[in-house]
Amino acid sequence: MPQRVYARQATMLLLFAILLLAAALRFWNVAHDSDLSASVSPDAPDKFYQARQLATKGTLPSEPNKRYLLYNQPLFVIRSYAAIWKTVSLLGLPTDDQRMRIGFTAYMILFSLGAIVLVFLIGKLVFEESKPALFASLFFAVFPVNVMGSLYVKEDIPLMFWFTAAMLAICALVKTGRKGYYLWSGALIGLAAGTKYTGLLLLPIFLLAHLFVVFSAPAAARLRALFAWQSVASVGLAALTFAIFNPQIITEWPDFRQGFLFQVDYASSGHRDGTVIRGIDYWWTFYLRYAIVPGITLPATLFFLAGVLLAAVKRRRLLILISAAVLLAYFQVESSPAKPFPFFARYLHMAYPLMALLAAFALFELWRGVRGRTFGRALAAAVALILVAIPLGTSAILAAGARADTRVLAAGWIEANLPHGSYILLGSRTYSPQHLDDFKVRYYDSIHTISVQQLRDAKVSYIVVNSFQYDRYPYSLASSPVSRQAVEGYAAFEHELE
Repeated sequence: MPQRVYARQATMLLLFAILLLAAALRFWNVAHDSDLSASVSPDAPDKFYQARQLATKGTLPSEPNKRYLLYNQPLFVIRSYAAIWKTVSLLGLPTDDQRMRIGFTAYMILFSLGAIVLVFLIGKLVFEESKPALFASLFFAVFPVNVMGSLYVKEDIPLMFWFTAAMLAICALVKTGRKGYYLWSGALIGLAAGTKYTGLLLLPIFLLAHLFVVFSAPAAARLRALFAWQSVASVGLAALTFAIFNPQIITEWPDFRQGFLFQVDYASSGHRDGTVIRGIDYWWTFYLRYAIVPGITLPATLFFLAGVLLAAVKRRRLLILISAAVLLAYFQVESSPAKPFPFFARYLHMAYPLMALLAAFALFELWRGVRGRTFGRALAAAVALILVAIPLGTSAILAAGARADTRVLAAGWIEANLPHGSYILLGSRTYSPQHLDDFKVRYYDSIHTISVQQLRDAKVSYIVVNSFQYDRYPYSLASSPVSRQAVEGYAAFEHELE
């Protein structure tokens, strides 16, 4: 008994250490992009102002005659942070914009840290031991895509938390067969969908889990298991938890419906900047190449893919369920032509925790396969070290590099190297150097549409483009005329201007 208590305490200490490491990597840049007057993306300021309005005025602002645009995504993020804001205000604590904007990012980070605990709990349930569960948590804690993605105020990080929580309940349902987990699953699926519509992807996973439970029952009891009242009630519970944070589905049905259809059209037609990347353009490997491999690193990707294969070969039902959720999420985003740069990797946040579990499974299968051989333990330990060290090192480098605003650095370089008084044409103001008071400056969103002759006629001295715009077009040449025009325009600048 004392040994068991000691093992449990050691496990909790290790999990706490993992959380400390994860918090250090994420809170390192908690104030990043908190200057509302110069935010890199309009997403965070928009959600911030909506939450502030709801907390202070009790209403949600919208464009005239375009109320439906408010509902192109569910409102969990806005409503929940408005509730936090209101609570802080009632407690008499300061609620100035700067603190509350940083608090919004901290709120996202807390969801990310919570997901680490959920990964551990799923791992304990699936592997029935602590070591692989801890490794899965550690893998996820240091994935660069989540370390940096946690700083972005959007629906994806909270969705990741609720999606992972729902997967925990679904796995517990299959593992134990206890009907109460139907209700937990339904409630959490409703919260996931109430955070972002892609949370609805949990429904086919829930159905698959239900079939696992039905066919695990004795033949005579399967019909009763198929129509268990808890399974039916879970659907109603999902609708209820969705509606708690999204009452507009009842009170403003026409606008809600139009907003939902607007989002469906966006996902099926391409990004609003005109870029289109279809699944077939990269043979459905775009996200694998440009989101998963750089986001969780190559070693973790290989072990995640090995975990999917091993789950099927070894017929591990819970791991098959997890693999099905990952593959469903992957092919859903892969099939959508809307892959907006530079943040498209966030669309897979809901799958990264499950990838960590599958990578840990493959690692421990390797351990079991080689531990009895000469140097087998050393080999497995070296592989484990690589699986942690490469993502950790990458995350630390990215976290350190994110502290400098590249727009400020670019402005400093321009001030130091270009003749004052020069006429400079830049791309979108949002992504470009600002406060260039010693220069004649013009910002132009579609800078690539200007011809070289027009530049010469206007006596433009210098063109400064930014990677947020420049880099987004080369990936979508196959299906996007807008991208082809942009690449041709930038090429003309490079070849024809001195």
